[in-house]
Parts: sequence; C-alpha cells; structure tokens
Amino acid sequence: MGQTLTSERTIPCQREPFMGVRAPVSQGTAAERLSVAVRKHVGRGRAYSIEQFRQKIGASASAVEKMMAGEYMPGLPTLLTMQRELPPQFANDLIELAGLTGARRLAGIETSAAVLAADLADETALVVRALSDGCIDHQERAVLRTSLSRLAVEIQEFTARLGA
Repeated sequence: MGQTLTSERTIPCQREPFMGVRAPVSQGTAAERLSVAVRKHVGRGRAYSIEQFRQKIGASASAVEKMMAGEYMPGLPTLLTMQRELPPQFANDLIELAGLTGARRLAGIETSAAVLAADLADETALVVRALSDGCIDHQERAVLRTSLSRLAVEIQEFTARLGA
C-alpha cells in the first residue's frame, strides 16, 4: 500500500531554536523605532520640549520633528548624544531591535574606571610599539615621558576617588 500525503503544515519543533539568517534591520524599521522612542521623552507634556531637546543634541527643530515622524535617521554621533541626554530606557528601546537590553547609566566611578582602562590600554600599546625594535630612542622617550606622566596623574586621581 502507498503512503498517504497530507497537505497539513507542520510547526517546527520548539525544542530547537531557529538558527536561520535574520534579515538586517531596515532603515524604515530603525527610523520608526527611533520615532517611538523619542516621542516617549520629547514633545508636549514630556520631559523635553522639541526646542529643549534640539538644543541638547545640537540638531535643528525640523530634524527633530522629522525624527519624531519617523522620516529621518540621524548619524551615530547624534544618536550617542541622544542616549547620553535621555533616560536609559531610550537606549533599551533602540537596542531591542538587535535582541539586546540592559542599558543603564554608569556611576561616576564606573565611567572613570572605563576611561582609565582605555587610557591604560592605549599607553601600553604605545610602550609596546616603542620597544618593538628593542630600544627606546630619544623621540619615543619624549613621547612616553609626557604620556606616562599624564597617565600617572590619572591613576592617582582615580585612586583618590576610590578612597572618597
């Protein structure tokens, strides 16, 4: 006897996550998400008027209005400025499109620690480059003296804040 074929569709097993390729986030989707996120904080009855917000982020009133209408997507520097000025929920609303969440404001000491860590990495790389030929010449010595002196002050200031 032959097999009977049915036209029923099957649902993929829920035990195995879908591992397919996700489509990139479109410009339109990103602009709409930005629009919704901005409107939560900017406009009549919100934390910022359009005028206050545009001044804080350095944009024109028409750019902010277009952003709020989902017709304009600003560049990365403006987006970062917006994230700095608005509550963390704004950033979470945006990064949710990427499947992320958990943005929060860093406490002052955390910000200082992050800056110090980045500066330490930069200075370490500078020393490694200077030593790559086995010696430090007079030009490298001058650069390292200035650079490492500044870093020493930064470390002392950070250490003082830890004790406060």
